[in-house]
Amino acid sequence: IDVQVIAATSRDLESATRLGEFREDLYQRLSVAVIRIPPLRDREQDAVLIARDLLEDASRRYKLPARTLSPEAEAALRRYPWPGNVRELANTMERVVLFSDAELVRAEDLGLPVGSPNGSAVSLEVSGDIRIDFPEAGLSLEAVERAVLVAALAKAGGNQSEAARLLGISRDTLRYRIAKFGLGD
Repeated sequence: IDVQVIAATSRDLESATRLGEFREDLYQRLSVAVIRIPPLRDREQDAVLIARDLLEDASRRYKLPARTLSPEAEAALRRYPWPGNVRELANTMERVVLFSDAELVRAEDLGLPVGSPNGSAVSLEVSGDIRIDFPEAGLSLEAVERAVLVAALAKAGGNQSEAARLLGISRDTLRYRIAKFGLGD
């Protein structure tokens, strides 16, 4: 059997091997040709280029109109630290395609944490964890509400009835708020 393995990890396998946390023989088999790619947070311009490709791919996959990033959306993509790296960027672009009807993607359509220059004022994880850092300039309640809606819709996989249940509101109320924030149907 002739097998080639291409793998990605966010762990430092070399250190893990030295510490006995990863099998040395397996590490030696896997590390024939190692390509180290810095995290997205260290490659601001790449975030925009990758986002464009991901938007195009998601639009094609769901047979929806192509989307274009506004200059403000591009700036937001460059500012955001992308703790989930390219996977988080891919999920963000897929959500934009699924939940926004606008062909021009605005910064607020991205659903990134809002309110501070580095995008860290409101952080809602799909797990339900909420972290709020109040910036000097303050934080709008509407921005928090929008972030909660995006998180609920993501957790519910886009199912509006489930998202409404998670939020403890009626489906009609959810649909009103989706329209209010331009999140699409």
